[in-house]
Amino acid sequence: MYLLGSFSTLFINSANKNLPDNLWRFHVLVAAFLSSQTKDEVTAACMNRLIKNGLSPEFINKQSFESLRDMLYGVGFYNTKAKNLKEISRIIIENYSGKVPDKYEQLVMLPGIGPKMANLILQIGFGIVVGISVDTHMHRIFNRIGWVKTKNPVETSKEMEKMLPRVYWDEINKVFVGYGQTICKPINPKECTIRDYCSHGRKGRKKVTTKELKYEE
Repeated sequence: MYLLGSFSTLFINSANKNLPDNLWRFHVLVAAFLSSQTKDEVTAACMNRLIKNGLSPEFINKQSFESLRDMLYGVGFYNTKAKNLKEISRIIIENYSGKVPDKYEQLVMLPGIGPKMANLILQIGFGIVVGISVDTHMHRIFNRIGWVKTKNPVETSKEMEKMLPRVYWDEINKVFVGYGQTICKPINPKECTIRDYCSHGRKGRKKVTTKELKYEE
């Protein structure tokens, strides 16, 4: 089952990892691509539907726009995603011999693939960590606890990369995305153990630094 709130854990533990590397990496790309502005359960259903139909660059490329759009129905901006996913598949087939590119600069040139997605694809699909993948949840949390003062996830990513030791770049996304979905929500966040350090906490306004938190290897 595809649950994007735990994106990396999903793919590491998924039986689909037994697929050939090239195909599995394409599944990683598609799941990351579809997850934007889409609930986890909707992404899960769409991914499972695509896989049952033989998800691959060639499969997507040969579908009509209307057919692919119907398969993606329910995910956020499914019309635009159907168009972009067909183009992504075509580019992968024609320019990269059917393989997902393993360079950040190449990934962000694909339609609909931004910095966060590119980082995730490299991290999960190739084990390559070139940056911190910051989504809206992480952006919100880091601003609330005072680690950064940024306007968007891209700015947050750049600031966190300056602040956080590179050894933790791989882990931080796994920890904070789920935390933002379940505890530190946009509206009326639940009580949490570091509320004393948070601008939304009930007590105090103490700023916490990365050095104050204990990391577990």
